[in-house]
Amino acid sequence: MKKMLDKKIMELLKPIRVRFCFNKYIAILFYGLLVGASISLMIMIFSRFFPIVFVGKKLLGISAASIILSFLYFLHKRPSFEDTALLVDEKGLEERTITALNLKGENTIIAKLQKEDAIKHLKKWDLRKKMPIIFPKKIMLLVGIFMLGTLLVGFIPTQSVMRARTIENNREKIEEQKKKIIQVEKEIKKDHVLREEDKKEIEKNLKELKEKMKNPENTKELQKQIVKTKKEIEKIKKNIQDKKIDEITKKLSDHDFTKKLAQSIKNKDSKELTKAINDMKNQLKNMSKEDLEKKAKELEKLAKNLKNNKELAKRFKELSDAVAQSINENLLDEQLKESLNALNDTFNNLMKDGNVSGSVNQLTKQLEEIEKVVSQNTDQNTKNNSDSKTDQNRNNQQTKNNNSTNKNSGGT
Repeated sequence: MKKMLDKKIMELLKPIRVRFCFNKYIAILFYGLLVGASISLMIMIFSRFFPIVFVGKKLLGISAASIILSFLYFLHKRPSFEDTALLVDEKGLEERTITALNLKGENTIIAKLQKEDAIKHLKKWDLRKKMPIIFPKKIMLLVGIFMLGTLLVGFIPTQSVMRARTIENNREKIEEQKKKIIQVEKEIKKDHVLREEDKKEIEKNLKELKEKMKNPENTKELQKQIVKTKKEIEKIKKNIQDKKIDEITKKLSDHDFTKKLAQSIKNKDSKELTKAINDMKNQLKNMSKEDLEKKAKELEKLAKNLKNNKELAKRFKELSDAVAQSINENLLDEQLKESLNALNDTFNNLMKDGNVSGSVNQLTKQLEEIEKVVSQNTDQNTKNNSDSKTDQNRNNQQTKNNNSTNKNSGGT
């Protein structure tokens, strides 16, 4: 019986407590929004005189923080059943409810009578009339005024606002480039052409570059880091290219027919390469069918040995097929000439080409793109600074003219 009475009191207090909590939260929320709106207005006013970047995001953040902090404060201060009982008693129950709560668990005759009396009065207690939903109208009005003021101030154009927008634009461009760099970095980690030490060196330089990109306004430092990274990448590309050329020339040097070709590639001499190709053509012209057959097989074998360089292997296979065809037709046909010319072009590209690794080439292009963006940012910053100085000089001159006019008026 005692538990039933206690339970009934709690059931009757529950909807009252919910309404009490709601009113309390509404009050705390709008006080929090008032603080947030006043801070927002101050920030918006300051932004007209000092460049504050991403003001809109900051204001949204302040609004969100106001709501979250208000909710957390409400959780800390939310009314308990005891608080609710005290409120109910203040509104007509004259300490009946709090007394009944304090007697919770007791089973004396007096406790039972007190609880029954409290339940009787709680049943008659009109929630809507005694505790209506209350909105703090004055606070809401102030919040609205501050928000409107923030909006109106936001439409005032100043040099600081233009400067802030330029900084925002620069940061967004750099952030976009940073994301691309991170993507390329992932590709570099999977690149099989690069050695582990090359990957670590690139990773180190990119880490420094990303660190500098956190402060895109310092364009000089960022440009220095870009140049440094580009130099390191070029060094790595040259090492890979030299290694590739050494590997190819070693295989070409194993055959008398391609020894001169190997030497010209090692020297990276285009004229010497063309001469070596012509010598090969002349040798093929003067070969017998038996020699041409041997040479076709030799070139086919060389193509297989150069399988690590698909383009080059393809060219030597084409040349082998062209030599085999020339045996049957007993002449050096157009296909053979085309094959030799294609081989010449491939070797020329190899000697001067930086196309040593897809991911490294992608990184080089990305660095050039970042350099271009930083250069544009630098030009824009210079222009803004120049405009600011011009405006300042104009204001100073206007002040001098006004002072001069005032002195002349006083003298007259």
